[in-house]
Amino acid sequence: MPANKPPAAEVRFSGPGCYRIEIEGPLGASWSGRFGDMRVSSPRSKRGSAVTVLEGRVKDQAELAGILNALHQLHLPLLAVERIEERTSAREDMAD
Repeated sequence: MPANKPPAAEVRFSGPGCYRIEIEGPLGASWSGRFGDMRVSSPRSKRGSAVTVLEGRVKDQAELAGILNALHQLHLPLLAVERIEERTSAREDMAD
């Protein structure tokens, strides 16, 4: 490993993590209950099309897979899945 590159943070599949998931298409905030603690928002994309963002903490990879499967069953195109830092989670946003 190069000396100037810090080691990657360890990702444990059996533990919790915070994620940001972007899908193409509208999905109202009323859907947030189906996706656990994920916050649902709908910013507009640069092209003006509807994009929905789910952001928050999941218990483990099994819960993440369940969320992704639910989105697949809704036939919503997946644009991005990103593991994010704990400090940007939906829970802390709600505490502000």
